[in-house]
Amino acid sequence: MDVSPEILAVGGGSAGVGGFIIWLIRRMITKYEDAQVKHAADIVTLNLKLAEKAGKDELVWREINTDKHKIAELQSSNKKLWEVISRLAPKRPSDKLTNEAISKLFGGLGDD
Repeated sequence: MDVSPEILAVGGGSAGVGGFIIWLIRRMITKYEDAQVKHAADIVTLNLKLAEKAGKDELVWREINTDKHKIAELQSSNKKLWEVISRLAPKRPSDKLTNEAISKLFGGLGDD
C-alpha cells in the first residue's frame, strides 16, 4: 500500500491543527477555572467583611441596649431617692395649707 505524500501532509496538518485546537480548549478551560477560583476567593472575602460588619453592628446595639438599661436603673434610683426624701423631709408651710385655707387667706383673688 502506497501512501502518497499529499495524504501524509493532510494527515499531519490535521493532526497539528487538532492538537492546537485541543490545546486551545484546555487553555480556555484552565483560564475559566482560574477565574472561578479567584471569584470564589473574592466572595469569601466579601462574606468575611460582611460578617465582621454585622458583628460590629451587633456590639454597638448591645452597648446601646446596655446603656438604656443603665439609664432606666438610674431613673428608677432617682425616683426612689425623691420618694425617700419627700417622706423624710419636713412639710413645707405651703404643703400644709389646703385649698380652703388658701382661699380664706387671700379671699378668692383668683375666682372670677
